[in-house]
Amino acid sequence: MKTLRTKLSRDLWHHRGQVLSIAAEVRSAEALSLTDDAQRSAGGITVRSESAGTILFLPERSGRMVGTGEPIMVIGSLDRMDVVVDALSEDALTIRPGQRVHFAGWEGADSIQGRVRYVEPSAFTKRSALGVEEQRVNVVIELPGSVAGLGDGFRVETAIVVHATAGVLTVPVSSVFRDEGAWTVFAVVDDRLEKRPVGLGARSSEMVEVISGLVEGHEVIRYPGAGMENGVLVAR
Repeated sequence: MKTLRTKLSRDLWHHRGQVLSIAAEVRSAEALSLTDDAQRSAGGITVRSESAGTILFLPERSGRMVGTGEPIMVIGSLDRMDVVVDALSEDALTIRPGQRVHFAGWEGADSIQGRVRYVEPSAFTKRSALGVEEQRVNVVIELPGSVAGLGDGFRVETAIVVHATAGVLTVPVSSVFRDEGAWTVFAVVDDRLEKRPVGLGARSSEMVEVISGLVEGHEVIRYPGAGMENGVLVAR
């Protein structure tokens, strides 16, 4: 008797699955019957979006059956776009929400300023143009409303302001070198070279802040050579 009950139970579950499958087919047929072939060929079936926006992408352009849950288009609002840039993980340590961002790469970009919204907490590996694997972090930047001409997936150039001080003295990074454990420059005083230790502050890829050792108006050698010494006459 136990074996019989088990067999009956299995048969019932099997028939129940068949009933559910047939019911799904009936619902699908009812949906297709809302319009006939002629109506579908002439005007298609109206599909309404849950929100207003602009069509950004059509995954499939040819006519075919669409499966349940399969996207037929991607819709977004161009008035609420963010810019996502990937920064080196060591640079991302200095990036904070609220920092100003300057744009370049298209006409009118100089007049637009964004703000860092947030820095993603997880890094990923990306191969550089030189073939070097780098750890990078996505930085999400918010735009000041709608930007004319800028669309989804566009390429832009960005500069994130991580440090800003008014009225600072700067010299090219290429002017500074290490000498006996101190940062040093070759200044030009009375047409002769003078080696001067300097105190440095914040720096970028091109310029470095000088907080001691020089004053405004001092000339420095931009690319000091190995043979330069104190007192050498500078030809002009």
